Amino acid sequence: MKREIERKFLIKKNKLPHLPKGKTLITGYFCEKPEIRVRTEGNRSFLTLKTPGLVSRDEFEYEICLREARKILHLSSAKIEKNRSCLKIDGLVWQIDLYKGANKGLALAEVELPKENHKFKKPLWVELEVTDDLRFRNYNLTKHPFSSWPK
Repeated sequence: MKREIERKFLIKKNKLPHLPKGKTLITGYFCEKPEIRVRTEGNRSFLTLKTPGLVSRDEFEYEICLREARKILHLSSAKIEKNRSCLKIDGLVWQIDLYKGANKGLALAEVELPKENHKFKKPLWVELEVTDDLRFRNYNLTKHPFSSWPK
């Protein structure tokens, strides 16, 4: 188990620097509280459980067989697909997620921090912090996709 301290931001895609080649992530959710999910990420796959919380949560993550993960994903009616690229800025890793499917057009960034009150400079392509906005939680995006939001 590890303590995950993470903040999430809406980003401006047109302001992003050139992104390194990323990976396609397919995630199936099975429960919201605690969050239980299976994810494939390239040729690796994981079973993850996360406790409730906004900035800080306990995370239990286990690598599982890719073949079995794909079978488990078929059991989920709550899936998210996105491309993820990572940028290292000032010693922090920013995960840039460009969503597909019903969430196409949504672009978010997450940064994992060493402690909750860690100070850091936001890149110019960060538009708005959405850590506390539950609409942007991946599980919620499976139930109320970005494409269904009023414009």
